[in-house]
Amino acid sequence: MVARIGPSTVASLEVKVKETRMKRPKGIKVRLVLIAVVAATLSGPFLRAQTAPTGTVNGQISVVGGFLAGARVVLDSSGDATFTATATTDANGQFSVTNVPVGTIGVKIYDAQNNLLKTVSATLDTAGQVLSLNIQIP
Repeated sequence: MVARIGPSTVASLEVKVKETRMKRPKGIKVRLVLIAVVAATLSGPFLRAQTAPTGTVNGQISVVGGFLAGARVVLDSSGDATFTATATTDANGQFSVTNVPVGTIGVKIYDAQNNLLKTVSATLDTAGQVLSLNIQIP
């Protein structure tokens, strides 16, 4: 059986629908935005806590008779396939790179003309570790 409704019933239903829509509390959008901002702010430290553990790689590059100044040192890490860092040795052949992901560290040394002089690897075992390398170029 199909019930038929007349125009007055439809008009009555439209008024009830409009009244229901109007009863929404004022300021609900503002409250939702505030909740979202607070949630994002509070979740920040937890998101940062999930980053990969890192350490520091320091080194000194020496050559026969002294140190290699102005060399380019390029690092990568098995702990993060997207990681790469570059440092330049100072007058004493020293370099330092922070925030290196824990894992096997690949180190490539280039001279000022961009010639690859040496490749070495070492392991950064734990977060916060300082790995010191003394690299001799023949």
